[in-house]
Amino acid sequence: MSYVNVADRVGEQLISTAKRVQDLSLNTLSSVTERVANFVPELPQLPFADRLPQPRDIAEKTFGFWEGVLEAQKDYTFRLIDALEPLSGKGDRRTARGRKPHKATAQD
Repeated sequence: MSYVNVADRVGEQLISTAKRVQDLSLNTLSSVTERVANFVPELPQLPFADRLPQPRDIAEKTFGFWEGVLEAQKDYTFRLIDALEPLSGKGDRRTARGRKPHKATAQD
């Protein structure tokens, strides 16, 4: 089994496990909040509360930002690999056996 196959399987298992743990924690939190909601008193309204961003809006903006950062890093990584491609065959037996390096194009 190749490194890539093992990495894919391990990654899939980690993501699956993380999702199961998230589901468990959310179910537990929902159960607790439903039980204690009646015991929590109403909080006074702050005069500036209507100007504060909603938690969902903050999460959307934050994830949008990090998705952009990740996309930029991914693009940079593949452009870096393409830029190094002319050197990748030096001493690499796989390239010496006929693998052609990928040529960067304007669309890359």
